[in-house]
Amino acid sequence: MYLGLDGEGPLYRQLTRALKAAVLDGRLKAGARLPATRALSQELGLSRNTVRLAYDQLTAEGFFHGRSGAGSFVTLTPVVPTRNKPVATVAPQSQFARRARAIKNFGVGRLHRGLRYNLQSGEPIHDPTAITAWQRELARAALHTSTNYPDTQGLPALREAICDYLVRRRGMSCTPDDVVVVHGTQQAMALATQVLVDPGDCVVLEDPHYQSVRQVVDVYGADVEAIATDADGLACSELEAVNPKLIFVTPSHQFPRGSLMSMARRIELLNYADRRQCWIFEDDYDSEFRYDVHPLPALSALDAADRVIYSGTFSKVLFPSLRLGYLVVPAALRRDFVRA
Repeated sequence: MYLGLDGEGPLYRQLTRALKAAVLDGRLKAGARLPATRALSQELGLSRNTVRLAYDQLTAEGFFHGRSGAGSFVTLTPVVPTRNKPVATVAPQSQFARRARAIKNFGVGRLHRGLRYNLQSGEPIHDPTAITAWQRELARAALHTSTNYPDTQGLPALREAICDYLVRRRGMSCTPDDVVVVHGTQQAMALATQVLVDPGDCVVLEDPHYQSVRQVVDVYGADVEAIATDADGLACSELEAVNPKLIFVTPSHQFPRGSLMSMARRIELLNYADRRQCWIFEDDYDSEFRYDVHPLPALSALDAADRVIYSGTFSKVLFPSLRLGYLVVPAALRRDFVRA
């Protein structure tokens, strides 16, 4: 417990004033258990009698009360409202900060609450059975979890499990060394933009597109070109007029239209990226949920030139608060992504 003594008068009175101030300004909450006199005396470098005298004084004044065998507690004392400090305003300290301030509705997914019909995307329905199973497995795993710093690239066992899933279900050929574990699709997009794009570089987005990807590329200062989509996905013929550094696509389930990028369009896009030596960010966010037809393999599974950065997330199959996603990056970019 940090308590600043003012240096005025006997130590027990200084400590009394410091503890009283902590109660009145809310740092010591009503009902909070106080440290034992021995522990606090050792922490502050004071004698135990000094601490005991301060506790006795504040108990007499009604700030503290004791419970037999349990210790001393803060009484339900009203907190004296503190004067609101004026919020300091400063100019943006970097171009990144300036662009970030200009972005509006940063949390649009959390604005809609209490509606009769809520069509907000990105909020899956939770299966109580899955939540119970997760809590049980989390408690069991905690017994075997290292408390040291984890691998920057992600836990090896998790990367192995991700690879096993992608090979079996998405037709990909990857190894755990290709996987970078992140906090979700949003961080995956930010990381790719940070590594691959300089301010002023051209970035292609689908039209229409996921709003948050536009926010990412805007905050990194990219020049955005929105290319139309149709029933077959991104209109690759329109790419000839631009010179992108990075192309964001949702081939398995175009967002928000829902179309599936055709095989012909996928080959066309991959050939374009190889010819122009640009990169493709494949957001495979919804590929687990397809019930009408057999899913096409991931765009990355068709990528012979190694130009695709693949992104997946556990936010839909488990829950968003898990904050867990992953990237599969080309070998030539792996070191850059891990260091970033």
